[in-house]
Amino acid sequence: MEYREFIDYIGTLDFVQDNETADAMTKAVLGIVCSSVDEPIAHQLTENLPEPLTVENLRSHQAHKEHPTLDSYVQEIRTQFGISDSQAVDLIDHVVRITKDAVGAETWGRFTEHLPSELGQAIRK
Repeated sequence: MEYREFIDYIGTLDFVQDNETADAMTKAVLGIVCSSVDEPIAHQLTENLPEPLTVENLRSHQAHKEHPTLDSYVQEIRTQFGISDSQAVDLIDHVVRITKDAVGAETWGRFTEHLPSELGQAIRK
């Protein structure tokens, strides 16, 4: 899957104004979850993703979170982009869907098993 497909899909959300915003949102949503697991686990996910979705790019602007909750995840996305809680949830859902399509359900499922329990269950889908 090409990265352009990520940008185009995230761009379908009515609160995403342009490709630059779609890019930043995609990287933020994936960056938080990649920063929530050990680096080898993050590499297992990103090795199946298109450039520029590498561990280095995704984790570079995120603090390592030991046990983020779903609420703190939504809050961080909401605050970072000045969007509502429901928009943040929609954004996370969109990024999860296209990421799962890109890496396959099995790889996504194995990755989410390493996330903090509540967060992993919420985005396992």
